[in-house]
Amino acid sequence: MSRMFYNCTSLKELELSKFDTSNVIDMNEIFYGCESLRELNLSNFKTHNMPNYYRLYNDRLRLIFKFCYKLEVICSDSRIIHQVKYYGHKAKII
Repeated sequence: MSRMFYNCTSLKELELSKFDTSNVIDMNEIFYGCESLRELNLSNFKTHNMPNYYRLYNDRLRLIFKFCYKLEVICSDSRIIHQVKYYGHKAKII
């Protein structure tokens, strides 16, 4: 899933509730540069197969939401919430 929506600057909304991310090991820069994206409901996103080693995990996830200036994320995954807050975006924890 790395760079799946990379630099989709005109993308305003996404329906991701049917995405099965249970086997994904790399989400690096998945929403990087989606500057028009306003809200993402990632409540079904699973990151339990992402590497648990802090450095590797941080390197892979650190740019997930960079340059998503208008974004608010709804999520229950603490790893994703951490990245949302790291870039100063709003996060609703469910």
